[in-house]
Amino acid sequence: MQSESLTIDIRIQVEINNDYFMQIEALNNSLNTLITEYSKQVKIIEIKNNKIFELEYEYEYLKKQITDLNIRLESLDLYKKQWNEQYNTQQK
Repeated sequence: MQSESLTIDIRIQVEINNDYFMQIEALNNSLNTLITEYSKQVKIIEIKNNKIFELEYEYEYLKKQITDLNIRLESLDLYKKQWNEQYNTQQK
């Protein structure tokens, strides 16, 4: 028995609606816009985080200065008190 080769040519024609391509393009554009806006927001957040870091550093520096000034003020108050006591004693 001899097998015969049979070739059948099936042609399929598919019609793709142009609206689908337009919708895909619109979605792609929206995605690109979202990515761009997301990148901008990330940069803004980074800038604000850096500003927060700077302000925290400045706050700690000013807090230390206030502490140092309070110590100096206490020292001056003590000096003034001693001075007044000495002056009052000498006057008597």
